[in-house]
Amino acid sequence: MECTLLIWTDRQTPGATVDVPNSITWRGRKANVVDAAIGQALAQVATAESKLSTFLTSRVEAFNKEKAAAYDDILVASQDAADATRRATEELEKEGVDEGDARMQDLRVSTLAINYDLVSWRVGRNRVLIANDDGRTFTELRPRRPKRSRQDGTEYAEKGEPKAKKLARLRERVVLYDATIQSIDAIKDLRGAMRDSKFVDELEAKRAYFQALKYVVPPHALCCLC
Repeated sequence: MECTLLIWTDRQTPGATVDVPNSITWRGRKANVVDAAIGQALAQVATAESKLSTFLTSRVEAFNKEKAAAYDDILVASQDAADATRRATEELEKEGVDEGDARMQDLRVSTLAINYDLVSWRVGRNRVLIANDDGRTFTELRPRRPKRSRQDGTEYAEKGEPKAKKLARLRERVVLYDATIQSIDAIKDLRGAMRDSKFVDELEAKRAYFQALKYVVPPHALCCLC
């Protein structure tokens, strides 16, 4: 299981048989899966990832909310994997296992890898909801066609998207940007993350990217602020 950038990816071959993994690779470090529950949870993640990949590939024209909903299974599976890793770590801590123990070292690496993937899927879902170009553009929704005609038989003119609705969509984007930034920050709080300065720099760059987008109002959206 190789962890990826903060995007949705196509790492599994749709329809492929998924085996229970016995190791995790994280930034060049290989860690053994030391608990059966973790391995089973990771197998579920792989299955959900294949399902998501199939949906995104076959339903390119689907509405953004439909695509976002397709992330539900992998988010649940990834959270289960994170929880399984946390429980396994807590059990070793209760037993008084030293940090230098190979099992504990493997769990620390697994924790970073699994939680980073979990955040990646959350961010991927947010980016789907934000829409194209991560919000750098702002496309007005299709005009509404009146359901009935005038008394003289002529049709009413199509109505453009109301300013209030445009503003609401801009506010929703800001909420999604904030959620993305908070998710990135949460990774830095994981034990061992701060020891990898290059990794922290990458996180800071991603954080700065979404932070900048939060304050950029797309030119086509300015009309709704007038």
